[in-house]
Amino acid sequence: MKKRMAALGLSFLVLLVLSCVSGAGQLQTPAPTIDQPSNTTYIVGTTGHNITWHPASPIPDHYSIDVIEIGMPGPPFPVVLRANWTGGSITQNVDGWEIGTYRYACTVYDTQGSNVSSEVTVTVIQDYSPIIIAVGVVLAVVGVIGVIAYFKKTRLS
Repeated sequence: MKKRMAALGLSFLVLLVLSCVSGAGQLQTPAPTIDQPSNTTYIVGTTGHNITWHPASPIPDHYSIDVIEIGMPGPPFPVVLRANWTGGSITQNVDGWEIGTYRYACTVYDTQGSNVSSEVTVTVIQDYSPIIIAVGVVLAVVGVIGVIAYFKKTRLS
């Protein structure tokens, strides 16, 4: 009976080792996750604009960031960045664009080949701040019109 138990135990051990070597017994980890940062808008020519993603994975590998200009014909722009990922947050500067709308896609990969993406829209606009000089000109024109109207009303016959 003891010999049978020992043989059964040895068979189980051999089966377990073969299963691990062949990959059939490989443990699967959860796929990576990534948050969804807010879309952003900034005035052309200003600086200090970034997108920060906070992905997570127990077995991180690398990431890529692609940019696509919305409304323009043609393929996406080349990959902006491809780098090793150690599991921390990923920050991409988005300064320097002309007026337009751009979509940044961040994709993170783990060592098992699983991946997940997040897209953020960046809109670059023209500055439409009021110009004080123009306000002064408008007041001067209104004043002249008022004076002209005053003289017309008080003219003697």
